Amino acid sequence: MAKLKDLEIDRRVGIAMSVLSPSQRNVVQRVIDSPQLFAQATHRPGSVRRLHSSGQPLYLMRISPSLRLVYTMVGETPYVVDLVEKATLERFARRKSSKKLGHARAVTKKTGTPVS
Repeated sequence: MAKLKDLEIDRRVGIAMSVLSPSQRNVVQRVIDSPQLFAQATHRPGSVRRLHSSGQPLYLMRISPSLRLVYTMVGETPYVVDLVEKATLERFARRKSSKKLGHARAVTKKTGTPVS
């Protein structure tokens, strides 16, 4: 396992933490206070997945059943850019997929050909 140099935290993470319960805040704090724990968490099977994004690669780390950290790597330094609830991510995913489905339906009606 590669040793991380440091861990940078965006201020949005602190803002998001302010609305968490004390137990949720403790879970997040443990992970972001220690580059070693962060590195261990990135190597747990199924805990990290890459997000589809343009530009800098973003990763989504599961830190509890309901909380996810969004981070990127700048060299060997992880930069935590956000903390989000799983339910929020799912809501955005549903919205995005329904927009794509709506676009596909509109194209099908306009051209009369099915979109796969």
